[in-house]
Amino acid sequence: MVDRNTPVNAVYKENIQNGVTVLTAKGVSAKRQLHTDALLKSEQEVVAVPYYTWANRGTGEIMLWVAYEESASKPKSAPTVASAVRFLPATKTGKYSLL
Repeated sequence: MVDRNTPVNAVYKENIQNGVTVLTAKGVSAKRQLHTDALLKSEQEVVAVPYYTWANRGTGEIMLWVAYEESASKPKSAPTVASAVRFLPATKTGKYSLL
């Protein structure tokens, strides 16, 4: 989330797609906890890059719209047993293995 009154800075990044201007602002990330409606919040820098460059950057989340209010945010889900499951690459038989 980003407060409506937070200053937004335009920063030129030479190392992205031969040079791209990105927007940066202070924001808050939120994720859910098990067995409660309370959100875990932490401050973070929000970086907005032109959409066409998204596939050419490192691993991370993408959000097309930035929430200004907690009620409009979509926090990460609380961790579950299923969120810890990892798959190994397919074998010659075409079947996947769980880690």
